Amino acid sequence: MKNKAKKVVIEAGMIVALIEPKDRSEAGFMRVTSVRGGKANLGAIFGKRCIYLKGVPVENIMECEDKWYAAWQDSDTYKCM
Repeated sequence: MKNKAKKVVIEAGMIVALIEPKDRSEAGFMRVTSVRGGKANLGAIFGKRCIYLKGVPVENIMECEDKWYAAWQDSDTYKCM
């Protein structure tokens, strides 16, 4: 299933999620570390430039910054800051 409803240009630094993750390790929110030739590297949102997934096609990624921020505001880590 490809997300054609909202055409968003994926750029480095955006918070994204995979449209159809294969397993639990690919589920969740990640930051785009680089985009080259229609493929992106996805890594940690906070911390070092750790890369979790390499060479993910841009068509399989959706922008989720609003959803991530809403979930982050409800987390215990955020509330304890």
